[in-house]
Amino acid sequence: MTSTAYGFGESLEGGARSFGHSGGAPGMNGDLRIFPDSGYVVAALANTGFGASQVVSWVSERLPK
Repeated sequence: MTSTAYGFGESLEGGARSFGHSGGAPGMNGDLRIFPDSGYVVAALANTGFGASQVVSWVSERLPK
């Protein structure tokens, strides 16, 4: 489930609710995910046009529930 408001997307993945924002342009990319129930914040920046979202997803999947 995903919804968007005020530029932040909210999602429920694997039972964990999160919200955040991602984006980029040629030569840069960033992703931010906030997990309000656990207090974790995962952020990544990349100096390529891709990559940050994959890092944030990888870390987010391994956070304690």
